[in-house]
Amino acid sequence: MKPSTGKIARLPNELRERISTMIRDCVPYKTIIETLGKPVRHITARNLTSWKNHGYKQWLENQEQIDLMHKATNLAIAAATSNETMVVHQASLHLVAKQLKEALTDFNTESIRKALEGDPENFAKLVNAIARLSEGGLRFERYHAELADKKAELIKHIEAGKKNGFTPDVIAKMEHALHMF
Repeated sequence: MKPSTGKIARLPNELRERISTMIRDCVPYKTIIETLGKPVRHITARNLTSWKNHGYKQWLENQEQIDLMHKATNLAIAAATSNETMVVHQASLHLVAKQLKEALTDFNTESIRKALEGDPENFAKLVNAIARLSEGGLRFERYHAELADKKAELIKHIEAGKKNGFTPDVIAKMEHALHMF
């Protein structure tokens, strides 16, 4: 979609934001013009209709992208804070994976072809990003499995210590298990 070049598109960003927000909130055009006053005195209902059909649609798409980014970020933060074993790196991987999925969803064969014609290195970069993302996920899964094994071993030693007393051998095994963390 080509950028708008009409009267509203040439207004300062703050005014365009206010106009778009008011359109989204179904404020009548006359009220928009009256509310914003002097800075938009040259704007007509026809200009607003044109904006709604072009620039406003682009603004809505941008707002959706911003909302998705906020949701993804909040999800990653919530995941990192709610799960003791999930570290910030894993939350970041989730965020990047979500963003990559959304970017790929927007692609179609035509847009991919054009992107590759413009810069063939883009394909290699995309494949590399996916591979690194997968590698990071696998590393985390390995770490998580090792952590579960070490925790189980430590619990086993604690149980043995409760039954038989904490002998120097049990204590040494527990210390060894703790050092592995």
